[in-house]
Amino acid sequence: MKVVMAILGALMLALSPTAAPVQAADGAVAVMLHVCPESIRSVEDFDALGGFLQKVLACPVVTRTGDEGPKGSVSAANQNFSFTLDAPDGTSQTITDARFMQGKLCETDLDTDVDEDGTKSKDTCVDISHYVYTGMPKGDLRITETAPPDGFMFGAVEFSPAALGGGNDADTLISAGDGVIELDTAKDEDATTMLHVYNFRATAMHGGGHTGGGTAVPSEPKDRGPSKVRKLTVDLAERNQSGVTGTAVFTDNGDGTTRVRLQLQGGNMGTPRPAHLHDGTCEGTVPTVRYPLENTAGGKSVSTLPASIDELLAQKLFLNVHTKVSRVYTLSPVIACGDLTGPRSLPQTGSGGAAGETGGEVMMGLALIAALASSGTAATLRSRRR
Repeated sequence: MKVVMAILGALMLALSPTAAPVQAADGAVAVMLHVCPESIRSVEDFDALGGFLQKVLACPVVTRTGDEGPKGSVSAANQNFSFTLDAPDGTSQTITDARFMQGKLCETDLDTDVDEDGTKSKDTCVDISHYVYTGMPKGDLRITETAPPDGFMFGAVEFSPAALGGGNDADTLISAGDGVIELDTAKDEDATTMLHVYNFRATAMHGGGHTGGGTAVPSEPKDRGPSKVRKLTVDLAERNQSGVTGTAVFTDNGDGTTRVRLQLQGGNMGTPRPAHLHDGTCEGTVPTVRYPLENTAGGKSVSTLPASIDELLAQKLFLNVHTKVSRVYTLSPVIACGDLTGPRSLPQTGSGGAAGETGGEVMMGLALIAALASSGTAATLRSRRR
């Protein structure tokens, strides 16, 4: 608990001076956007993560394309998105009017061994970048997520906890839902209201088709028939001098799902290893987990994904394996990685075989990631009226 409080206290100090000086009659709103993994599709899923720390460990910060976070910090991939702020007097700002604030915190800044590897490294860092809207009149404000990141939708909003020096930002909330957040910033005792917006995967849209918000709900795989690609083998190359390599065999089940048989070689096969599919390539940053896989046991695991091989290839994904199971696994070194690309030969048929026992529970959560910077607490989609 002492370590957690030290981390959060340092984060609050780091975030406090972000906004530019404003006139007494005006205020500032800082927006930090988090994207949650595939497993979080509803407010109930989000709340089930636990308290403040568990939520920020699970959902990383995302920044707009062109707004790069500090090099060497863990964050989600860049995507385009937008928030608009409107006041009753007609004052309105879009995200192009906001000031992008780049920042990171490292283990040496926090004087804490976050990834529990026995060292406090200046190279183990999280992105805490966000956007600051200044010059907005104090009082009623409407914040609309007009364009969520591609594939995501509005899910929840939280505020900096008062117990951690966040003031009374949570008192400003009037309501939140369907991509619209209403605040009364006159209730904020200081000049800046820090707002943390969490997006969920838009795998199913409540009310159909709209992109400004709603509630994401789980969807069952549909029987779409077999993919053109029935089997795919991904070679996993060694990373960080781990001595670990492997293969992942993807077998299309013909019903909109895919079985993944993961087999590792080298290293300590008795250690469970978390593995995930991410957006992008092994050479890029580590973005949000798109699909978590089962932890390995004896170097092996079997997982079933709610997508066909064709769909997986269309999403441009990569598979990486981490050194150990941890709530902050994205700060745990990657020991093997491979990009999902088209088959190396003509499409094959056949079902493939089992690969032994699966190990442990599925790792959900997107690590300490910039999300640690997110100082959020209670104020999810549940509305609160004055």
